[in-house]
Amino acid sequence: MAFISRMLRTAFAVVLTTGLFLQTGAVQADQDVIPARRMAVMQNMDFYGGDLQPVFETSFTSCQQICLADQKCRAFTFNVKSNACFPKSDIAEMKPFDGAVSARILDTDPAVLAAQGTRAKTIAFLPAAFLTEARNQAEGLAQDYITNQWTAPQLLEASRNARTGGNLLTAMKFIGASLNLTDAADGWWKWLKSRCKRQNPMPKSANPCNESLVRQRSTATCAAQIPAFRLMP
Repeated sequence: MAFISRMLRTAFAVVLTTGLFLQTGAVQADQDVIPARRMAVMQNMDFYGGDLQPVFETSFTSCQQICLADQKCRAFTFNVKSNACFPKSDIAEMKPFDGAVSARILDTDPAVLAAQGTRAKTIAFLPAAFLTEARNQAEGLAQDYITNQWTAPQLLEASRNARTGGNLLTAMKFIGASLNLTDAADGWWKWLKSRCKRQNPMPKSANPCNESLVRQRSTATCAAQIPAFRLMP
């Protein structure tokens, strides 16, 4: 399967190591594609206030899952030195702290979630596994691309500057970080194209990353903000 990009191979690895069975049937209208909640991560930052029940001797991933599963949890701080998790109902203050990794929880627009089933029908010809891979990618974005205290406009401006300077890797990372804040469908498409251009600088007709774009485009499509489908603009 030489056509699968590094991004897709990573997604497959997540699926295999968690034991998740990938469906081989077509996309279903009731298949959840877009996570209802996501996070934006800050390194070496401690959140104060709004403490819920702390959890000790745990991991960052478990801390993330605990917070995302609790509607009262709006943020958390994980201490990498003591492996302690501090879920938060609110953030009263932020202070730099070496060894603390904190995250804000952001809700997906209810209208986007409500529309994803209808939008999924427009790509019903795709295997259902494509949407599973797209969701895995969306859920892992916050850890792959750290947002820190930057705003989305700042991140996008930094991406444009990096691209102008020929640094495609940095440009891709800034776009990915901005998605943690915006979850914008057009932003997903820009990020995917920038990733593919960096990995496969060849003509569109010969670019094997088109196969990856077909899969990941489903996330943007189901966000109901862009036309249903096309390989490349």
